[in-house]
Amino acid sequence: MAQKENKTEPAKLHVASDLDQRLAKFRPIQMPYRSANLTANEKKMVEKLVDASRYLGDIFWRRAIPKASIFTSRWREAKH
Repeated sequence: MAQKENKTEPAKLHVASDLDQRLAKFRPIQMPYRSANLTANEKKMVEKLVDASRYLGDIFWRRAIPKASIFTSRWREAKH
């Protein structure tokens, strides 16, 4: 007996019309990085931790908000 494919239509993404206003509530903060007292290995470790945090952030948004590419692309644009 063949199984029926479960083809569900993806949920439609609704972007809040006041998204820019909502994002404006959050302001950038400075997180200075002073590497003067770190060894070469410690500096490499910090780089790897930063890379890992980027991956984790991407994974979080993909899991938290399916089809979140619109949100994350606007968030990245706002960071730069």
